[in-house]
Amino acid sequence: MKSYVIFNPAAARGKAGKRWPHVEKELESLHGPFISCFTEAPGHATQLTRKALQEGAEKIIAVGGDGTVNEVVNGWFENDEPIAPEAILSVFMCGSGCDFQRSLTPRSFVKPLPKDDSSGISRIDVGKVTFRDESDGNCIRYCANIASLGLSGEVDRFLIRHPELKRLGGQALFLYATLVQVLSCPQFHLRLLLDDTSEVEIQSRLVAIANGQFFGGGMHVAPGALLDDGYFEVVWLEEMKLLTFLRHLPKVYWGKHIGIPGIQIKHAKKVEVLSQETVWLDIDGESPGKLDALFEILPGCLKIQL
Repeated sequence: MKSYVIFNPAAARGKAGKRWPHVEKELESLHGPFISCFTEAPGHATQLTRKALQEGAEKIIAVGGDGTVNEVVNGWFENDEPIAPEAILSVFMCGSGCDFQRSLTPRSFVKPLPKDDSSGISRIDVGKVTFRDESDGNCIRYCANIASLGLSGEVDRFLIRHPELKRLGGQALFLYATLVQVLSCPQFHLRLLLDDTSEVEIQSRLVAIANGQFFGGGMHVAPGALLDDGYFEVVWLEEMKLLTFLRHLPKVYWGKHIGIPGIQIKHAKKVEVLSQETVWLDIDGESPGKLDALFEILPGCLKIQL
């Protein structure tokens, strides 16, 4: 099997690059021989993935954090179709958040994905997000895990402004940034259209359109989301006092927020979110733009090795 490794040496605040000799040996034991490609800048993993698939790659192993996986997934598609439909994605997570892997790992609180056969290969859904960039131009980005908006987008942009905080790492980093930003993040006026059949107007700090279950460095925000069911799990906060939000925030890490008054969950194949305010997006841990946005599920379009 012709395999490529797309490796982000800057993942985990540069620690990934220092671990490469160890990672290389482990990958060889898991996947056999492969061609190594190192990323050099944001967006480079997308270019490397597209080139590898065009050169006949049968498997691509994404090595890095959630942002690296997202870039690789964005190199996989052209006009909503996989460049190489039978190519397989595998992930080796060594970033700060590693939320996508949490949905791929069979744990007691995550329903394991069904497997096609003994090779551990499954087909999963991918989200397509159409949104506005900072200059109000239309953009498209694919999403393997979770797209969200409001507080999560504010957290992303706060961390961009304060790169020195990345030394906190993982869960502590995202929790600290969330606590700082929630004090200033307003409750946005939003209009949600679900599958063109249901419309909701809300005041909300946060909406998550989930393919996977985890975001924000381990928050189990969408415990009912499945990667292969052809639907998003849509989770949103209705208008909620700040102290009430803070009191319930720890429950999100364990998926215990379900059923709390003011937290709504729906399932949909298509979600449109509109607002007259500037509301920033988070897509797999990165903030590439803002509302208005359309989220569409592409069912079973990506083969992944667990």
